[in-house]
Amino acid sequence: MKRRIRKSIKPIIGSIFLSIVLWFMVTTSKEYTTQIKVPLEVSRLAKGKTLLKPISSEVTLEIRGTGQSIIALLYLYESSFKLELPQVTKSAKITLADYLVFLDIPSRLGLEVVEILEPKTIDLLVDDFIVTGKPIQFSGQIDTEPGYIVLDTSYSQDSVQISGPKSIVDTINHISTEPSIYENQKYAFSNRLKLESPVPDLIKIFPNEIDVQFEIQRIIERVVYDIPVRIKNIPKDLLVESIPFSLSLRIKGGEKNVEKLNSDEILAEIDFKLQYKPEQTEYPVIIKTPPEISWLESSPKTFKLTVKRKQ
Repeated sequence: MKRRIRKSIKPIIGSIFLSIVLWFMVTTSKEYTTQIKVPLEVSRLAKGKTLLKPISSEVTLEIRGTGQSIIALLYLYESSFKLELPQVTKSAKITLADYLVFLDIPSRLGLEVVEILEPKTIDLLVDDFIVTGKPIQFSGQIDTEPGYIVLDTSYSQDSVQISGPKSIVDTINHISTEPSIYENQKYAFSNRLKLESPVPDLIKIFPNEIDVQFEIQRIIERVVYDIPVRIKNIPKDLLVESIPFSLSLRIKGGEKNVEKLNSDEILAEIDFKLQYKPEQTEYPVIIKTPPEISWLESSPKTFKLTVKRKQ
């Protein structure tokens, strides 16, 4: 019984399959009109020129042809509308219907473009094309463990090359890395980060990735002795000295930087022109340390000045 059912089903399935094939062949051999969307781009302008504003990324067309040709176009081919406009040297408005020669649809399919539906025209805003270098800036956050500090961020190269419209490139001060967050850090580390174009459609970056090194050090304190006190803006007819001649300074910062800091890298000065008053006996000093170093306390805190006229 089962064998008889199997024998009877096979011819039925075969007949249905043939019917579907015949129906498909007959149906798709007829002519149809339909709408399709294809990518739109300007692949070339006049030498040294580029677009200042992106155009529409696709164009909607109404096409006519057999069902078989339309199906083949949709599933077997990658059509595009790539405009080559070497004659365009300044901003202009063009009608796409005048440039159908740049529509890439295989001629053997026998398809006809009935109409360009959207957009019918495009505004080409044209600018000078330039290539230049821009510095890099880390965009992100580094949180250290208590007692540690981020001292420096360095890159595998000082700048990257960017290209695009001059009026946009000239406004860019730096190129930022992708936003990144690092938590509970206590040792120096490096990472490869992507660079973000401020205007992705128009500004290209090379290279688009860069190695970033983060310098992290333990925070320590140290006392630096015998830092000379300098007096500036002394009148030519006077001799001025401080009492005492030097000071000690307790400083704080990253371990390596604090340990190697010398007294001559710290500026301790009194501005005679701004600070001196005959009735005043004690003067504070102005102290400046390297950017990565902070100072906590000086000894002494104030100084006397001896003022004599030159003989």
